[in-house]
Amino acid sequence: MSNTFWGERAPGSDVSQGTDDPSVLLIAPGMPDWVAFPDMPEFGDLVGQRVRVSESFEAPCPMCEREHEGDAPLVTHIAVKDGWCVAECLEHKFVWYCRA
Repeated sequence: MSNTFWGERAPGSDVSQGTDDPSVLLIAPGMPDWVAFPDMPEFGDLVGQRVRVSESFEAPCPMCEREHEGDAPLVTHIAVKDGWCVAECLEHKFVWYCRA
């Protein structure tokens, strides 16, 4: 049995709702300890894999940066495995990209 809480949250929010039990809420400001790769074809074997967060940093969202020609606000990015990162953008939600 794992002691890790798995929940869903909105970008920029400190409140997560339990994935196993939606009646459970967790308020945890800051960077999560773990994330799960989403069900997207570009992740291949990594889909659903739960990985430890290695760092967080502030930078523009990659999608906003393209749309606003380099004049995008800074958002929180979380780095995980094999160069994969996710930006927490209020406009585009969770934006996954590889910086390797």
